Amino acid sequence: MGDPLDWDDYSLTMAEPTWSAVWTEIQAGQAYGDGLELGLRLLQATRQHRERLTARVYAASQIRLYRSILSMLDKAGRWEAYLRAWDAILARTDLCLNVKGDAAADNPALAAFVRRPDGGLGVAQLPYGMARPVRLDVHFLHTLLGRRAVILRRVAQAQGRPPSSLPDASGSIALTDEEIQRLLQAGERGTPAAGCPAGLDPPATLDSRGLLSAAPAPSEAVNNTCPRRGREL
Repeated sequence: MGDPLDWDDYSLTMAEPTWSAVWTEIQAGQAYGDGLELGLRLLQATRQHRERLTARVYAASQIRLYRSILSMLDKAGRWEAYLRAWDAILARTDLCLNVKGDAAADNPALAAFVRRPDGGLGVAQLPYGMARPVRLDVHFLHTLLGRRAVILRRVAQAQGRPPSSLPDASGSIALTDEEIQRLLQAGERGTPAAGCPAGLDPPATLDSRGLLSAAPAPSEAVNNTCPRRGREL
């Protein structure tokens, strides 16, 4: 890992069109090791320059970088490292996307990623006929559940095979799994800036049975401030 990025280099790299140009070059050259190191350096710089970022930009930047880091591990065939990084991100961050309240209806996989008022993740399904909340905060990793399932299958299929048959780690990622995990350790959880900024209307509440109950219609501040599901950051 190189020296920490100063504010000028960091803000230039994170801004368009530099961001698109850099990652297009990395993808074209299959330089996944360089992409992984860049993603981790930018993640460190995001934390370093946190006070210069708004809560919304801070959260959106972390989501963008975590996705990029996971993408590099995936493309390089470092699937076991991908799964460990995925689990570490889920355990150590509280980065949510704001989605419609009916998104979790009859979807246990998504319901497990809904943020509760106590800061934890996972809610029970609402009984039939109960009014659903207008909005929900859902951990951004729910958008990668399909890819994670594919990688889990590939890892399972690879178990027991001779080393020569395992996926080639193209892109020459030099960082070890331990180094990657160490660089992800500084993730934060439970702070207002980690998800939607504090002071906004909560998208849902839980009743005494641990079930979601409907919340008031969100203000325009919620709609305009929280990162949205499906948006590429």
